[in-house]
Amino acid sequence: MSPQELSEQFFIIACEIKTKCYTSLNQEQLSRAVFSRLYYALYHKYLAHDSTLLNTSSGQKHEMIQSSIGRGNYLHKTKQIYIKMYKLRLWADYDKRIDKDLIEADMNRYVYDAETVIKVSKLQ
Repeated sequence: MSPQELSEQFFIIACEIKTKCYTSLNQEQLSRAVFSRLYYALYHKYLAHDSTLLNTSSGQKHEMIQSSIGRGNYLHKTKQIYIKMYKLRLWADYDKRIDKDLIEADMNRYVYDAETVIKVSKLQ
């Protein structure tokens, strides 16, 4: 699969997890699952956009993307969404400390924000 296809698949999976009633998941587990997939949808979108990052063998792609969007010509909103989702992914995958307001914000808003980035043809 191409990075763009992976991006779209991660987004679809995040939406499915969010909308289906998984009685075995509590709210925190559901949030962690959705945030992690949304982040990886954005991650693959950036890889699809930047062939230099895509073709690097470095294990530091996450940090390289952050650095790239920090100095790049990306829209301010796009930068904000990526950085927010990166923090949420760290919490979701590694239980890192995070601003409580970030976690408790409306999940629908995060899904919408991620979708706006994923659906655009160009990030700059």
